[in-house]
Amino acid sequence: MKCVLDKFIYKKIDFESMHSSIINNPMNQIVSCLKHYSNYVPQILKIYITWMILHYISAILYNMWCVPKTVYDVLLLPLIFHTPQCKLLQWGFTTSGGSINQIIVIVITWAISYVTRVSKINE
Repeated sequence: MKCVLDKFIYKKIDFESMHSSIINNPMNQIVSCLKHYSNYVPQILKIYITWMILHYISAILYNMWCVPKTVYDVLLLPLIFHTPQCKLLQWGFTTSGGSINQIIVIVITWAISYVTRVSKINE
């Protein structure tokens, strides 16, 4: 007895065309380009950009999902405020903001130590 799925199970898979379509995919080209250029970016800058993106996304989504837009929503605010997605977005916004501040302090401290080291060498 023939199964309906036989034509899918026994279909010959053309791996070469599949491989070429994966390689020629524009998204894969973008990712490979980003990987190539990420070697030239300091690690602290990658971390800083990641925190900035998290901060931006959490602020936008919090405004969309957790901020009341009508009078009826204001009445439901005590319930909306404690939903898991709002708590998660609050955590993301607060944590990313703190991390961004700490990274800025690290960069400023490094810059001051670099400038004072260079000025001592020039004296």
